Amino acid sequence: MTEKNRTYIMNLQVSDVPWHRLTTTYGRATDFPNYFEVLEQMSDQKAAKKSLHELTMNMEHQSTLWHATPFSMVFLSRILDKAISESEQNPIAEAYS
Repeated sequence: MTEKNRTYIMNLQVSDVPWHRLTTTYGRATDFPNYFEVLEQMSDQKAAKKSLHELTMNMEHQSTLWHATPFSMVFLSRILDKAISESEQNPIAEAYS
């Protein structure tokens, strides 16, 4: 990975991505920021499970990746890192790490 790409990935904010323009399996990625927020907070296991389900259903379908997928992976990677670091203090984060 080039330093330019690494810098872009590390500095990308959810609000920088035009989610309403990115296609998914079943439409547009307009709701993705909400799903990321729920997962990042890790305060409600049922909501986190639903958000993760919605993301995975809309990022890949029958081996097809959609326009929203690479951007989503940036944020899901960050969320996973956070879940791993908080897994000892948060049982919901532990379930997803």
